[in-house]
Amino acid sequence: MEACTYVIDDAARRVDERSTAYLRRGAGWSMKGDDGRAIADIDQAIRLEPAQVDA
Repeated sequence: MEACTYVIDDAARRVDERSTAYLRRGAGWSMKGDDGRAIADIDQAIRLEPAQVDA
C-alpha cells in the first residue's frame, strides 16, 4: 500500500498509473477491513479513469 501511495502522490505519473494505484490500494484497505477507505480509493480510481473495467 505504501508503493501505491507513492504513485498516487506523484503528479508526474500518468492517469492510468494513478488510477490503478488507487484501485490496488483500495483492495488493500478492503483486505484490512477498512471499507470506508477502500470505497474512497476505488471511487477515486473511477473518477480518474471511468472506463477502467476493474473498478
